[in-house]
Amino acid sequence: LPSFPTTTLFRSFPRELLTTHGRAPRGPFSCGLIIDDIIFAEQLKAPPSSSAPSGASRRLSAMCAEYERHQLRAHPGKTFRDQTRAEFWGAAVDGKQGLVRPSPKRLVPLLSLTSRVAALGFATVALLEILAGCWVNVLQYRRRALCLLDSIYTAQLDRCPDDVVRLAPCLVDELWSLAIVGPIIASDLRAQSMPKVFLSDASETAQAVVAAEVPQPFARELQRHCLSRGGDRKST
Repeated sequence: LPSFPTTTLFRSFPRELLTTHGRAPRGPFSCGLIIDDIIFAEQLKAPPSSSAPSGASRRLSAMCAEYERHQLRAHPGKTFRDQTRAEFWGAAVDGKQGLVRPSPKRLVPLLSLTSRVAALGFATVALLEILAGCWVNVLQYRRRALCLLDSIYTAQLDRCPDDVVRLAPCLVDELWSLAIVGPIIASDLRAQSMPKVFLSDASETAQAVVAAEVPQPFARELQRHCLSRGGDRKST
């Protein structure tokens, strides 16, 4: 790895990092790295201009310059700056709507392939491995839906990649379920936070629920810190 100079352009802080098991950074700037794909993201009140590029763009330019100094070069076809919509890490990100979802360019062919395999009723073990890996990438955006992947792994046990498998009825149902749920995972089904807080308690003989009106921003912030089972590990 190249040794970067200790300037403010390359100085990063834990609060700015995008991590697998943590919440998104609270500040306007965030940075994430997966293998050799790095992304600098920044929240802006107005679109940047050529004369005044964003801070994220300046950091990226400085990093690319440092790579060239070490005789490395960023892929020109994958490098972009000051875009409100972009696709990276297999995700489609819309900065204006605040939406992150699976890339439609990958999801649509996957839906077609999955439905054809389910209708055919046969597949090689290698094909099942590919389908499982692709669906893991899609379902990670709604991690509770990962429970749909079960029989596709059972069908691969103790078999060679070239073996042709007759799909069990449970696996056929699983593939059709994935084909049905896939478009829902990529859809924006978000609702506004309700400006209320509810508390409930129950015993063997009675139960009770109370509600209190709260400001909308406060309710939205509480929702951000709610428990996300299956979404991440314990984070602060």
